[in-house]
Parts: sequence; structure tokens; C-alpha cells
Amino acid sequence: MKIRQLLIRRIQCFLIIFFVIMTFNMTFIPNEAFASDIIIAIYQNDSASDIENKIKKALISSTKPSTVTVLGSKTDVNATLHIFIPRSKSLIWQATYVSPNKLGNHLIELDGDYGNFHIQKGGIITSNGDNTIHAEFVNIFLNGGSVKANGDNCTAIESYVGDLTMQSGLIKATGTGCCAIKRTLNVLTISGGKIEVTGTGCNAIYTEEGSIVNISGATIQATGTSACAIRSYDYWFINNISGGNIIASGEGACSLIINTGAFAITGGKISAVGNKSSAIAIMDNGVCAYLYGTCIGNKYVTGNKGMIVEVDSTKILSDRTGSSGIKTVAGSGSAKWDMNQDRPIINFALSDGSLKSIQWGDKDYRVKKVSVYPVLYLAKGKTTTLPIIIQPFETKNRKVSWKSSKPKIAKVNSKTGKIKGLKTGKAIVTVKTDDGKKTAKCTVHVVKKEKKLKAFKVSYPKNKKMKVGQTYRLKVQLIPKKATGVVPSYYSHQVPDVTIDATGIIHAHKKCSADFGIHVGKQQKYIIIDVE
Repeated sequence: MKIRQLLIRRIQCFLIIFFVIMTFNMTFIPNEAFASDIIIAIYQNDSASDIENKIKKALISSTKPSTVTVLGSKTDVNATLHIFIPRSKSLIWQATYVSPNKLGNHLIELDGDYGNFHIQKGGIITSNGDNTIHAEFVNIFLNGGSVKANGDNCTAIESYVGDLTMQSGLIKATGTGCCAIKRTLNVLTISGGKIEVTGTGCNAIYTEEGSIVNISGATIQATGTSACAIRSYDYWFINNISGGNIIASGEGACSLIINTGAFAITGGKISAVGNKSSAIAIMDNGVCAYLYGTCIGNKYVTGNKGMIVEVDSTKILSDRTGSSGIKTVAGSGSAKWDMNQDRPIINFALSDGSLKSIQWGDKDYRVKKVSVYPVLYLAKGKTTTLPIIIQPFETKNRKVSWKSSKPKIAKVNSKTGKIKGLKTGKAIVTVKTDDGKKTAKCTVHVVKKEKKLKAFKVSYPKNKKMKVGQTYRLKVQLIPKKATGVVPSYYSHQVPDVTIDATGIIHAHKKCSADFGIHVGKQQKYIIIDVE
């Protein structure tokens, strides 16, 4: 009898503890094996602000490196969710998060210092009428779960400066002009799962401004009039397709469009079905090294410098170049970037044992300039790193070294650029590029006390307008003026039409509507300037 009463009391205690946790949404540690991890739950009656506060509190309170897992469900989202993920932190998303109506912005906005956002099995993120995920300076990993965008001109995942790795799961967009993945200045690695778009003029993957694409698996499918599975503007990197199934179906559809850039296809299957459809289309300065993959459908080339190179290892063929710009050679081959020539080089071992190389492009992408913010205030004993911008942005060799004029005052790691204030005083920190030996300097003031950034202001061009050929310097005012450990970091989404260096100087090269990001510490602002 006593044993039975003891058992009943233990069960009652367990139920009370469970009720308290579920009522007050407390975070808890699941077990000793994951002692550094925190799990939080979201609920139907939570507002976006409630969820933001839960995630922020968990990320700040957790130790480094650490992970925070989000569970639960909310299917009536009516406001954008803003999340900042610091460096060395990981946010694992296993919750259901759905907006039934258009918000007018993004469903989830991710920002950070190269933190990690994982979507795993059970994670469902769906928007209707908006972009689903907009990420900047955040690495995204998809290993199960799904991200969907429903609506015209909507994007499921839009990412700037941060890598995306997909092993399994689903990324899907539906609607005219929709896009599943849009990437800028990062690495896209796909080894499994499915990427799917449906609608007129849709793109499953759209990459530009230096994204590197590596596809070794997955199904990538675009369906609709003028639909495209992969569209590339990555004009200074070799992209690789070694596996997977890339499909486009519909009138005028195309599986792979290379406007400017280079692709090496060594495996997988590329196919196009439909009237006037094409498996591979090369525009402008694009080049494709077509090696061992299976291609079903038409291939065509337009533009003065466009080129497709086919390699047939089973037949003895002589080199031939037709008006279409398609070259065929026999033997095995590879595609790589030749650092001495600053352009893609496609190398072939021909059937007679001789070697052949085909170059693409004639632009000089050597380093012309490196820039760094000119002044930094740093508290004694504290560390930080300075953002730099190397131009032109097409430059492949981006190696730099760092040096301090007074290492006893401000010590700098020659490879990583991490600066530490050792004693009060002033030192000059210099960054030098490996290519071209270009330099830029920052005056580092080491002070006794730390002054945390409260806010910052940005000056804009008159009416937020510029003319082609004009330059303008964005001036950032820190509050307080000598806030320690932080400097402004700039980037332009319209490189190379409009560029900006690390001191905030904008160069307008071409008419467009240019949007810029300005980051100082964990704070950020965005502006749009019309170039006329």
C-alpha cells in the first residue's frame, strides 16, 4: 500500500512540473548529452514579438558554441519574425510556422554574424504572398522539413552573404515570377532533397554576384512557360554539377541558363520538355564544360563569347567549332579556375594523349583596391575584427595579411585580422592583399573603458538619388561617437552596377535602383538609392 501511495505521489509531482513548464513556456535542458542546448516552444497564441524574445533570450543565455531548438506550432502568423543569430550560435527549427495571408514583407528575417539556421525534420515554414525567409550574414542548413512560398514574385529562401547547404527536405515556390532559392555572394551546396517551382517565368535557383554552386544530388524542377531550373549570373566562379536530376518543362522552358559564368557538368541528368524548350542555354559571356552528364534536349549559344564544350570519352572526334559556338573534343576533362590567368580554364586530355586548354573571358580581375574603415576605438583587453572590401568584386584571390605598427598597444593576428587592445595608446593597423600588394590602414585607439554602441545615424544623398558616374560617401555617426569595438560595415546588392567600399564611398556605374546594407555591431539599416 505504501509503495502504491509513493508511486501516485511521484506521478502527481511529475504532472505538476510538466504543467508549470507548459504554462510559462520555460526553457529547459533535455538531457546531459546535450547540456549546452536549449529547447523552446512556440504556441498558437504567441505573437511574433513573444517568439522573438524567447529566441533572443535563449541565444544570449546559452554558452558558446551552442544550439537552440525551436518546437511547436503557429499557423496564423500576422507579422514578420526578426531573428539575429550571433557567430558560433545555431538555431534549429523544428516548428510549424505559417502565415495564411500576405504580410507585405518577409515571413522570417534572419540577420547575424555568420550564425547558423538549421531547418530539420518537422520544421515547416510557409508564406502566402510574401518572401518566406530573407537572410543576411547567416548560414542556412536544410536537412528535412520544408520551406514554401505561395504567390506571384515570391521567393522561398533569399540569402545574401551566407552559405546554404541542402541535404534533404523541400524548397518550393508557386506563382508567376516566383523563385525557390535566390543567392548572392555565398556557396550553395545541394546533395539531396527537392527544389520545385511552378509558374510563368519562375526560377528554381537564381544565383548572382559570386555565388558558387555545387550540386551532387537532389531533384531540381521548374514547370511553366519560360520556367528555368537554374539561372546563373556568377561571372567569376566555376560552378559544378556532378549529380542530381535537373528538369524544366513548359513552352520556352530551360533547365540551365548561364548568362555570365561557367559550369562544369560531370554527372547527373539535365533535361527539358516542351515546345521551344532547351536543356542548356548560354548567353553573353557564359561557358559550359559539358563532360560526363546526361543531356536531353536542345543546346544553344548566343552572344559573342558564349561557348559550350562537349567531351566524349568514348569516341575519337576532332575539334570542331560551329556557328552555334559548340565545341566537341574527345577524351576526359576537368574545369578549374586558373589563378595565374584570372579566368576559368577547361583542361582536356585528348584521346591521342595530348593536352588541350580552352579559356573563357578576357577581363582582368586582379586586385585593384582594398579598403578598411579608417578609425577604430577599442577598449583595453577587448578584441574585434575589421571588415574589408576588395575590389573588383570578381577577384578570386582574396588572401590578405595584417600588421600593427605598435603591437604592444594593439596586437593583430596576421592571418585572421583579429585585433586585441593591450594598453592605451594609438597604433596603425595595415591590411595588405596577396594579389597586387594593395594596402589600407586603420588608426586604432586603445582606451581604458568600454563604451557600448547605443545607436547610429546615416547621411544620405539628396533625395536618395545619384547619377551614373557620380560618387558619394555615406557618413555614419556612432552614438556615442567613440563607441568601442565596432565600425560600420557596408555592402551593395547591385554589384557591379553600383559598388561601395569599406569607407562608405559609393560608385554609381549603371542606372538601377540600388539597395545597401549598413551594419554596426548587431544593429543594421537599409537604404535604397536610385541611380539615374
